[in-house]
Amino acid sequence: MPHMKNPDMAAFTIGLVMLALQKRGESVSLESIQAKLETITRSGVEGRVTPEMARGALLTLYANREYAD
Repeated sequence: MPHMKNPDMAAFTIGLVMLALQKRGESVSLESIQAKLETITRSGVEGRVTPEMARGALLTLYANREYAD
């Protein structure tokens, strides 16, 4: 996965998702970001985020879960 090798791409993807949630007036939390990334992996491209980008960002979040607490 490209994101696992490039944390900057994961951060970029997560940032795009955060901005999209904020723009829609939705809650911005770890849970809402993960839910949106999971939706994109199943449903396809949303905005500038591809399913591959979403999968990579999710893998990065899961790999670094201990830092979120």
